[in-house]
Amino acid sequence: MYVLLISLSMADLLVGALLIAMWDTMAGSPVAVSMWSAGLFACLAAPIAGFMLREYGNPGGGVLIAGLPVTVSLVSGLLNLA
Repeated sequence: MYVLLISLSMADLLVGALLIAMWDTMAGSPVAVSMWSAGLFACLAAPIAGFMLREYGNPGGGVLIAGLPVTVSLVSGLLNLA
Protein backbone atom coordinates (compact mmCIF):
# COMPACT_ATOMS: atom_id res chain seq x y z
CA MET A 1 0.00 0.00 0.00
CA TYR A 2 2.80 2.40 0.85
CA VAL A 3 4.43 2.03 -2.58
CA LEU A 4 1.09 2.61 -4.29
CA LEU A 5 0.49 5.72 -2.19
CA ILE A 6 3.92 7.11 -3.09
CA SER A 7 3.36 6.33 -6.79
CA LEU A 8 -0.03 8.04 -6.80
CA SER A 9 1.43 11.04 -4.97
CA MET A 10 4.11 11.40 -7.64
CA ALA A 11 1.42 11.11 -10.34
CA ASP A 12 -0.61 13.84 -8.58
CA LEU A 13 2.41 16.13 -8.57
CA LEU A 14 2.99 15.43 -12.27
CA VAL A 15 -0.62 16.32 -13.06
CA GLY A 16 -0.14 19.50 -11.03
CA ALA A 17 2.98 20.30 -13.05
CA LEU A 18 0.99 19.76 -16.23
CA LEU A 19 -1.65 22.18 -14.96
CA ILE A 20 1.01 24.78 -14.23
CA ALA A 21 2.44 24.30 -17.72
CA MET A 22 -1.03 24.83 -19.21
CA TRP A 23 -1.54 28.14 -17.38
CA ASP A 24 -0.22 30.17 -20.32
CA THR A 25 -2.77 28.69 -22.73
CA MET A 26 -5.83 29.94 -20.83
CA ALA A 27 -7.42 33.16 -22.02
CA GLY A 28 -8.33 34.34 -18.54
CA SER A 29 -11.93 33.17 -18.49
CA PRO A 30 -13.20 33.15 -14.89
CA VAL A 31 -14.57 29.63 -15.27
CA ALA A 32 -11.27 28.35 -16.66
CA VAL A 33 -9.28 30.02 -13.89
CA SER A 34 -11.53 28.63 -11.16
CA MET A 35 -11.39 25.11 -12.61
CA TRP A 36 -7.62 25.37 -12.94
CA SER A 37 -7.33 26.54 -9.34
CA ALA A 38 -9.54 23.73 -8.06
CA GLY A 39 -7.60 21.14 -10.02
CA LEU A 40 -4.26 22.40 -8.79
CA PHE A 41 -5.49 22.50 -5.20
CA ALA A 42 -6.75 18.92 -5.52
CA CYS A 43 -3.44 17.75 -6.97
CA LEU A 44 -1.53 19.30 -4.08
CA ALA A 45 -3.95 18.42 -1.26
CA ALA A 46 -4.72 14.81 -2.22
CA PRO A 47 -1.26 13.37 -1.44
CA ILE A 48 -1.21 15.20 1.89
CA ALA A 49 -4.65 13.86 2.79
CA GLY A 50 -3.64 10.38 1.61
CA PHE A 51 -0.59 10.27 3.84
CA MET A 52 -2.60 11.65 6.77
CA LEU A 53 -5.23 8.92 6.34
CA ARG A 54 -2.48 6.31 6.16
CA GLU A 55 -0.92 7.67 9.34
CA TYR A 56 -4.25 7.56 11.18
CA GLY A 57 -4.84 3.90 10.29
CA ASN A 58 -6.78 3.98 7.01
CA PRO A 59 -4.30 3.12 4.25
CA GLY A 60 -7.01 2.11 1.76
CA GLY A 61 -8.74 5.46 2.12
CA GLY A 62 -5.40 7.21 1.69
CA VAL A 63 -4.76 5.43 -1.59
CA LEU A 64 -8.30 6.20 -2.74
CA ILE A 65 -7.97 9.92 -1.96
CA ALA A 66 -4.49 10.13 -3.53
CA GLY A 67 -5.75 8.46 -6.70
CA LEU A 68 -8.71 10.76 -7.28
CA PRO A 69 -6.97 13.64 -9.13
CA VAL A 70 -5.23 11.25 -11.51
CA THR A 71 -8.45 9.34 -12.16
CA VAL A 72 -10.47 12.51 -12.74
CA SER A 73 -7.88 13.91 -15.11
CA LEU A 74 -7.77 10.67 -17.11
CA VAL A 75 -11.56 10.44 -17.35
CA SER A 76 -11.91 14.10 -18.34
CA GLY A 77 -9.19 13.65 -20.95
CA LEU A 78 -10.99 10.64 -22.39
CA LEU A 79 -14.30 12.51 -22.44
CA ASN A 80 -12.69 15.37 -24.36
CA LEU A 81 -11.49 12.92 -27.00
CA ALA A 82 -15.00 11.59 -27.62
